[in-house]
This record gives sequence, C-alpha cells and structure tokens, in this order.
Amino acid sequence: MPVAPESTVPINQATRDPSMWLGLLQWSLRYQDGTRSSDFQPMSEEDKAWISRFFKDQVVDEPARMNELVTLLEDKNHTLTAESDVDDQVTDAIEELIDLTSAIDNSLNLHKIRKFATVVELLRAPNPQLRKGACSIIATCTQNFEAMQKIALELSVLQYLAHMAVFDPIPNIQAKALFAISSLVRNYSPAERMFIADGNGFQILVRSLCDTTNSRARKIALFLTLHFVRTQPNLVKDVIVSDQGVISEILATVISGENEHDLDVSEGVLQLLSALADTAPEIAQAIVVANATQTLQQRLKTLEDSGATDNKENVQVEIGLLQNLLSKLSDVSSRSTETQRTEIVTSTTTTSSAATVTTNVTKSATTRTSVANRTPFVATHEWQKVQSGQAVPSGLHYRMDFSTGETFAKLIDPNEPDTIPVSQQSIVVVPQHE
Repeated sequence: MPVAPESTVPINQATRDPSMWLGLLQWSLRYQDGTRSSDFQPMSEEDKAWISRFFKDQVVDEPARMNELVTLLEDKNHTLTAESDVDDQVTDAIEELIDLTSAIDNSLNLHKIRKFATVVELLRAPNPQLRKGACSIIATCTQNFEAMQKIALELSVLQYLAHMAVFDPIPNIQAKALFAISSLVRNYSPAERMFIADGNGFQILVRSLCDTTNSRARKIALFLTLHFVRTQPNLVKDVIVSDQGVISEILATVISGENEHDLDVSEGVLQLLSALADTAPEIAQAIVVANATQTLQQRLKTLEDSGATDNKENVQVEIGLLQNLLSKLSDVSSRSTETQRTEIVTSTTTTSSAATVTTNVTKSATTRTSVANRTPFVATHEWQKVQSGQAVPSGLHYRMDFSTGETFAKLIDPNEPDTIPVSQQSIVVVPQHE
C-alpha cells in the first residue's frame, strides 16, 4: 500500500477533519515496531515463593510489630533495675513505637491488641528509661485523640502521671510526665475538669513552674497553665479563689531573678499574670491583695537600673509586659477604691444618722469577717475529709475520691511510699514548693 503523501493542510484543520485520520492510521501500521503477543506461562512455585518472601520483607504487619515491641519492653521490665545502664534495645523499641503510634489508627490498635494497658503499667517500672519511654508513648497515643484520651482516663493514667510529675526522683521524667498530662487533657473537657477541678492540677502546674531547677518542666507547666487560663477560666477562677496562695508563688518567681537566663519563662510568667488578671475581677483583686504591685514595681526598677534597656531587646520586652500588667492592676485598685467610696455614700444617704451609718459599716465588716474566718482545716497524720468551702493550707498530702467527689487531706509523711493504688482512684497532690 503506497504511503499517503504528506498533507499540506494546516495541522489545526487536520485535527478537526476525520477524513485525515486514515492517513495517520496507515502510517502507523506501516511503521510499527514489530512487537507481538507474549507467551504467558503460569508462575512457577519457585517464583511464587520468591515474591511471597519479597512482600513479607517489604510490608510490615504494624499491629503484630507493636505487639512484639511492647512484649520486649515488658520482658525488659523484669530484668532492668533502677541502676541499669541505658539499654539500646529499649531505646530502639520505644522510638519505633512512637513512630508507629503517631498514626491515629495505630494508637487505637495498640489498645485493641491489649498492649496500651501494658504501656501504662510501665509508668511504675523501677527503671527510669522505661518510665520515661512510657510517658512518651502515652503522649503520642492520646494527643488530640478523644477516643484514646477517654481510654487513658479509664485506666487511671492521669493519676499515675500527676504523681510522677511531683514525686519522680528524676527531673527529666517529671517533665515527661507533664508533657504526657498535656497531651492527655488538652481539648478534652472531662480530663481537663478532672485534672483542675477534682485533682488539684493547677497547684501541680504552679509547683512545677516555681521549680527553678527543672527548666524543661517549667516551660511545659507554663504552657499548660496558660492553656487552662484561656480555655477554662471558670475552673481556674474557682481554684484561685479557694487557694490564693498560688498567686503568691507565681509572683515569687518574678522577683527571684531566677528567670533572667530563660527568656521564655520570664516573659511567660508575666503573660500568665496578665491573662489571670483578665480572667475575672476576683482573680485580679487576688493579685492586687498578694502585693503584686510592689513586687512588679521592684522588678521593673531592677531592670531599669541595670542600664541594659538600650541594648537588650528581651529586657525591653519584659519591661513592656511589666508596665502593661501594672497598668491593669492600677485600674483594678482604682475600681476597688471607687466601689468602697460608693458603698459609703450609699449607706450615708439611706440612713438617718451617723450612728446608723456606723452600725451598718460594723455589721458589714462583721459579716465579711465571719465569712473569712470559717473554721480552718487542722491537719493530722490521718486522712480527714475536707468540708465544702473550708480553707485548706498548702503543703499537705491530698487525695480526691472521684466516685464521691470528696477531698481528703493529711500531713505529708516522708516515709510513705511514693505510689498510688489504682483502686483509690485518686490524684496525690503537691507538697508545698520551697
């Protein structure tokens, strides 16, 4: 068959004219590459075995692998002691588990194969490497995942972590426990309420914030405290109104000078106080009552007298935060003074004599005194129930019964083991930070 002559028709026109396609087909058939149909044969048994081995090596059964890794850690818990050196197998297993559970499906699969509970048990391991690794795995599994946060609460993980954040002898593990708490409770209201309202979690965070020997824990505590102030202001307000000592502890970190080498903490503490002042009038007034103005003015004078305000941007930022906070507290003090004056004027205009005014003021003062002087809690070495509204001093050993909502307290016993029986369903809280 002769080859069709080259067309002189423009390409655009040719592509629109079906009669031109025949020439293209004829050319393609003439100049084909000579390929032919392949002779397919059934795969031999040897080839089948090879391809099976290939896919088995390349594709990981992730639930099975997680089971192997947790079993390895469980076995190591029977052999490693508190004094054991770092175990490379444990390090590798923990890193691989964190990598696997970073996929949300695998986090839930870890629970489905009944190995998440095993990881929780490792929080009580004598070996610090295992305890630290368990905190990291739990943090990865629960972060922003409500299903796993709920499962973790049911397994009393929050109680274990809260205890570790206070009593673990290794500062780095205290920080890891706080990190795991942050992942477990943030953006999950039942956990946030359990930690703050029922478990004295705000005091745990303030204690960590005031611990100048543990920089990492301070930053995590500061971040989580700010989170609660901004997202759960009512819970925070209730805590501070009932225990205003936490304000004094936060203020102590401002004046101590321990934050000068940690810009994040020095600025963060001031941002925290400013956020607290904005949360509710009661908290702003509590900050004023705690002599915050004098403390902040002293810190401001120290910075201004240092002569470093012209060449250190971080100092200028801290000065700006101090000035802003002092302005807020000044407004609070002014409003408080004006309110007191208004009350006096109102009392004067509604009474018929100065004697009546005096009587009313005396009655008001007596009422306030009676409210303030509620019977204080007297701690002993035995657990006692804390009555509703009763003032409780800092520095005690607390326990919350989540099934009844009752709080118990006693003096701290230094010889008491630092463990939490899960059956008690309690969070052990905070010796006073020194």
